[in-house]
Amino acid sequence: MKRIFNYIISATLIFALASCNEDEVLSSWVEQNPEVDTTPTGEAGTLDLSNYVAIGNSLTAGYMDGALYDAGQSASYVNQLATQMQFAGAGAFNQPDINSIYGFNGTFSDLDKEIIAGRSYLDLSIPGPNAGANGELLTAYSGDKSALNNFGVPGMTLLQTNLSGFGFPDVGNPYFTRFAANPNTSSVLGDALATNPSFFSLWIGANDYLGYAISGGQGDTPLATLDADAFGAELCSILTQLTADGDEGVILDLPPVVTLPLFQAVPYNAIPMDQTSADALNSAYTTYNGGLAQALSGMLIDQAEHDRRTISFSASAGSAFVIEDDELTNLGGLPSYRLSEPTDLVLLSAVPAFSAGVGTSIPAGDQYILTVAEQTAIVTARATYNAVIEVTVSALNGAGADIALVTVQPTFVDALGLDAETATALALPTDDADGVSGIEINGITLSPDFTPNGIMSTDAVHPNARGSAIVTNLIIDVINERWDASIPNVDVLTQLGVPLSEN
Repeated sequence: MKRIFNYIISATLIFALASCNEDEVLSSWVEQNPEVDTTPTGEAGTLDLSNYVAIGNSLTAGYMDGALYDAGQSASYVNQLATQMQFAGAGAFNQPDINSIYGFNGTFSDLDKEIIAGRSYLDLSIPGPNAGANGELLTAYSGDKSALNNFGVPGMTLLQTNLSGFGFPDVGNPYFTRFAANPNTSSVLGDALATNPSFFSLWIGANDYLGYAISGGQGDTPLATLDADAFGAELCSILTQLTADGDEGVILDLPPVVTLPLFQAVPYNAIPMDQTSADALNSAYTTYNGGLAQALSGMLIDQAEHDRRTISFSASAGSAFVIEDDELTNLGGLPSYRLSEPTDLVLLSAVPAFSAGVGTSIPAGDQYILTVAEQTAIVTARATYNAVIEVTVSALNGAGADIALVTVQPTFVDALGLDAETATALALPTDDADGVSGIEINGITLSPDFTPNGIMSTDAVHPNARGSAIVTNLIIDVINERWDASIPNVDVLTQLGVPLSEN
């Protein structure tokens, strides 16, 4: 007991002595351990970053989770890029603020029923994307339009970039209408050039084949709508105007889209089937199958097509479903039906339609499927446009321009986990084709989807904040190398993933 008492006395004395000298000790410690400034720093190298201007489509605007909303806009790859540039002395970056917490989600909205949905979220009870009726219709931008830096317009194609009156009220693109200098006459490029940019980024052209893909391959193919020559002429005109005053800039090449979750999340055999349902469906398609037999005997189709078109269901945890395929032989009054196949890509929009009988009692229309031929048209268009971008940039640089090409394709190959054979089939580079799904960031693997650990947003097309940060860092790395800059990278892992609730 005496020993314990001595310890208590000693501790008390030490505490008392420390208290008497607390200010002196603390002052000495601070002098020996000065506070470290952890604020990132950087240099602009040979660039003038005083007025960075970004031009592009929904990716540039910050559209994600099916809407343009505050958090998504703030997380756009260009806003993240501008933030990092400011550590190297760049000027302010003004966006046409949407001023909406949840934005407007056209996919989940039904204006006839006065349902205005907001940005989607990952509903783990489904599991899948869902949205609440908490959205808001677009409103006009009330800030200084002459001081804008972000000219990203959701839905914009290459040809629309320099289209006068693109924001014409009730006719043009409403996302441009809200911030165009003069909606009746302005073009996106014209308004951007009017701000006298000192540096620019351009990411445009994906919608020229994405629109065809999202429609299920309906209508003319992308290259039939916009061939290589027309694409190159318009791109050359845009870049020539952007570099006319000697300004430097970056252009990003175009990403693959058939690998997006929108086309990969639903398997071709997505419908559970019990035997009772299978028997009823087989009975319903008896007449159709009989017509195929007659077509075969009349030599209108061969045995292979007959077998491919025959509709037959059986009990299964995951059954193929009936689709319309206009690539089949036209048999006059007999519909062009077949069952979905492993090579078909099923759009995510088919899932709610399945519950209404689409794919079983009602054949699924072309809007729900991408056939091999349609996929090939999309892949070919992207590869063609990317080749044109590379040639155009090279030619302009040879004539005195200073444009850096940022290629996003290897990163997509890495994140998607493509093997060399698949990457080649998709006209993608193979250097990063390791066959391992996900992209590793600082020891953490992020998946190429809209799961909680993914890099895609819940609309299954646009990246989330993390995915946008990855794109930002690709641009920063190119800028730093080309122009001897030292702009710090974004910490990808600090960016938000997908929303997990309505609010």
